[in-house]
Amino acid sequence: MKRDVIRIGGIEAIVGTPEECEVASFVVCGTESFFADDVHTRCAFCRTPVVHRPHAPVTPPKICFSCFLRFVSKKES
Repeated sequence: MKRDVIRIGGIEAIVGTPEECEVASFVVCGTESFFADDVHTRCAFCRTPVVHRPHAPVTPPKICFSCFLRFVSKKES
C-alpha cells in the first residue's frame, strides 16, 4: 500500500490509519481553537495550553509546536 509521507525539518512522517496513529511518538497541537468541540489540554513537555480535535489519536502525548521544533532541531544535530 502506498503511504503519504510528509517531511518537516528533516523529520519524515508517514500518514497512517487511525490504528497506526495510536502508536505515534506524539501529536503536534496548535494553540488556537477554531471549533466548539476542540479539546483543550496542555503540552506534555512544557505545559503550554494546546488544542486538538476530538478525533486525534488518544495514546500519544500531545505537544506544542515549539516543543516539536526543539525535538526536530535535536534530531538534526
